[in-house]
Amino acid sequence: MIRETRDVLKDPITSFSECFAKSIRLLKTVVVDKDFIQISVLEELLPHAKVHLCRFHVDKIFKKNTVGEENMDEIRKILRKMLYVTHESKYIECYNQLKEKASEDFLKYFVDNRENCKYVWIGYERHVDLTLGATTTNAVESHHAKLKSLLKKRRSLAECVRLMLLLHRNSNNLAEFRDFMSFAKVSYVANDNDPVVQDIVNTCSKHASKLVRMQLGRSSTLPFIHEGTHVDLDVKTCSCSFFKKYKLPCRHLFYLRRQGGESVWIVFVCLLIEVDLQEINLLVFPGHVMFHPDEVPERWHRAKDPSTEDKENLCEEIEPVIVKTRPVKVGGKAMSQTEKYTNFPKMCQRASDLAAACGGMQYEDRCRALETMISCWEKKSEVVVFPVKDIEIVEGTSAHLFTHIAKI
Repeated sequence: MIRETRDVLKDPITSFSECFAKSIRLLKTVVVDKDFIQISVLEELLPHAKVHLCRFHVDKIFKKNTVGEENMDEIRKILRKMLYVTHESKYIECYNQLKEKASEDFLKYFVDNRENCKYVWIGYERHVDLTLGATTTNAVESHHAKLKSLLKKRRSLAECVRLMLLLHRNSNNLAEFRDFMSFAKVSYVANDNDPVVQDIVNTCSKHASKLVRMQLGRSSTLPFIHEGTHVDLDVKTCSCSFFKKYKLPCRHLFYLRRQGGESVWIVFVCLLIEVDLQEINLLVFPGHVMFHPDEVPERWHRAKDPSTEDKENLCEEIEPVIVKTRPVKVGGKAMSQTEKYTNFPKMCQRASDLAAACGGMQYEDRCRALETMISCWEKKSEVVVFPVKDIEIVEGTSAHLFTHIAKI
């Protein structure tokens, strides 16, 4: 962009919203950097989405604004804790520590720009929104870096567009290759014969499988279980931060399923930081089934095998190829460069004898074929020559039309 003004930024976001008009309302969270013009445009065009500040950029701003502070290292450590706290009480504790260590000028900056900031950057506020684990803009920045490496002043617009399309195609090919490897490989967990674990591995992607298996492992015990509170078992959701963030089965769901039964009267009062000894209102799915593939969103599923129809179409697109092989020479001394140089002219002499005996037009055709072969070799490419002796040449048609060399 020549300039990042409000009008310039508004056009691509508007186009994006129009292209995905049916699904744009499903957008829950947008992660941005410190560009407040961009944030204001997002709030106007996507009012239903939460705006999260990139954790990396927030940490970078804090480092910049703490330069010169007497207790700089301790202040930075406190601020970094604020980025990851999982409960409001822990944030208040960090804030009280900050007031003891920071100067009045920094505290004024913090209150004006961060404490009253309506954009989500504090850890415990981020945990209640659907983010799928994304807390920074690193993935987008990485792709932008690749694009910037292609856009050079000396390159024409056509060349830049060609390279951008090539980058896009390569990215898609890489994604398809990863999906194929995910499907082709047999997934398993070493030294674990639990059928529930195997169901999780067979259903979820590698990353999602790791997250769900970690929750399953933590569900074996939960501290401070008291009777007296009814837990609804009609749906398969939970109010904990993990479920809200990933929409994957959490340790609370797994724990209740371990108990079995259609009615469970229980309340969780955990020592976990994120709940801080407060009751969790849980809604879980009834029955004794520990894990079911239907409760995993499609976003987290493993790549699936292409349908039979896709396989048939793929086979139709591939033309049959007959490859003639020759036995590979085994053993013996390899030819030196001098021997190759001496031996090759003998074959060239045979070609010269044949060329001298042919007509003028045929001679030109054969010379053109040899020049094409040599040109391919100079470009580090191999060639395959298709003989035309079995092709019926119409009378009056130049033979050079049939002298084609196919690059490999």
